[in-house]
Amino acid sequence: MLPRDLKPADFAVYPPLAKEVAIRHLAMLRRLPASFAPLMLREIIGYDWKFPAERKDLDRQLAFLSGSPDTLDGSVAHFAALQVSPELQRMDWVAQPSLFAENLTAHLWATHQIEAFRTAAVGFVADVNAAMPEPTDSLRRVAIVMIGQGAAAENVPLFRKLRPHGTHYTNVQAKGGYGILLEAVRKRATAYPEPYSHWYIDGGESKADPCPALTSVTYESIRPVRAALQNKMRAAWESGTGSEVLRTMLAQIQPIEFGLHGDPLFDRFQVSLLTEASGTQVYSTTFAQW
Repeated sequence: MLPRDLKPADFAVYPPLAKEVAIRHLAMLRRLPASFAPLMLREIIGYDWKFPAERKDLDRQLAFLSGSPDTLDGSVAHFAALQVSPELQRMDWVAQPSLFAENLTAHLWATHQIEAFRTAAVGFVADVNAAMPEPTDSLRRVAIVMIGQGAAAENVPLFRKLRPHGTHYTNVQAKGGYGILLEAVRKRATAYPEPYSHWYIDGGESKADPCPALTSVTYESIRPVRAALQNKMRAAWESGTGSEVLRTMLAQIQPIEFGLHGDPLFDRFQVSLLTEASGTQVYSTTFAQW
């Protein structure tokens, strides 16, 4: 199947919002190259579970592609030049765009097209940002990383590659620093209370007091999800389930299977931290990446 053959009925298995977005942009999707349309559908099919900032970013890309035909053709020209095998085109890439993306990556490496793909991807993002920049009044992003508990002093200077781009303070008193930084984050989150815009992420147990404007996820807090997932994986391996089938099973797991009945977006996010594979790994490093 080629993108030009897409029909509204092809999106029947999509969640409600994703289905609406796909059908609304159907004319544009039909014009995309075979190497690019499934990648856009991979983002669209997860639309219902994306956080507001992620939805805005995807909406911006879709609006850009839905502009003039010349704009679309020029921005995806490098993707159109990529050779996609007939086997990939025969996949059900509409219903399973993530599986297509995994197989496409292997194909690009095998055919020495991966660098051309990277060039195409970087160029596309640059085109979108140039044509549709974020509002100038947007809140600037701030990331604070605290390293201390369990860390050992090393002779290698920290953040040595970042130092030329900022300021390195050498006379900072660490005592009470955790509380000071956390309070600054709380104030910022309270002053700009947009949903899921302010996060507290901890690789151990949470040491932060609850703050309504702060979304918190810690490795310890998702222990029940990890335990339930490990049981499922162990049962699958013992039954002789192959890695590909296991990967599909993980992708289809629903939060309710782990007893999560709270915020649908956040519940889905917690599950995705542990079920979205990284490369050829079955068990993901996504939490560490976050």
